Amino acid sequence: MQTNLKATAYILNRRPFRDNSFLVDVLTAEYGKFRCVARVAKQRGKILKGTLEPFVFAQAHWLEKNELHQLRAWDELERHPLNPSNLLHGLYMNELLLRLLWDQQAIDDLFQRYQRSLTHLAHEPFAVMQFELDLLHYLGHNLHYPNGIAAIDPQQPYYYRLDAGFVDRHSPNSATVVISGKLLSALHQETALDKPDLSALRRLLDQFFRYLLQGKPLHTRKLLPMMGS
Repeated sequence: MQTNLKATAYILNRRPFRDNSFLVDVLTAEYGKFRCVARVAKQRGKILKGTLEPFVFAQAHWLEKNELHQLRAWDELERHPLNPSNLLHGLYMNELLLRLLWDQQAIDDLFQRYQRSLTHLAHEPFAVMQFELDLLHYLGHNLHYPNGIAAIDPQQPYYYRLDAGFVDRHSPNSATVVISGKLLSALHQETALDKPDLSALRRLLDQFFRYLLQGKPLHTRKLLPMMGS
């Protein structure tokens, strides 16, 4: 059965397919992530190649056909102007979503947070790491200490097993990350992080994603070796 659907959307990735068509990975709040074939043309009323790009917010119309859908229309609503540095950060966020989200599962709140992060990339250094924390939370990894902020000692380390959550003792394996009490407290209070805490959070996030991706590298992360935001 084929169904005509529509939703506001972003494109996470685009690559040539055949003739004048592309394979595009689309992200929506209601339908999550899915793949479409998009045939582009130069005439008005057709899908224009120049609008079929990442970081363009658009009204998408598609025909649902098994796993590979057919994009019928892509009407641009807004374009996020990203400079070269921010563009790489945006592509990194897109690759995380492509690699970690299940197909065709609603992501309402995460979609809004993704959109907000794109808007704030140019003027908020913490925007990328905040989105990474939002993504981890969506995937089931909540870094808020279960006993509450009053129980956190800033001078003590805390241990988080990636397959079990916070634990009392450190177990020496790749599934356990160490979080300083100072950083954990700052994340609870959502206060500004100093340079040491930002560096510690960057290492922590990289460790999380290495585990979730089973050690397979992110191509965009290689282009951002000193990424601190």
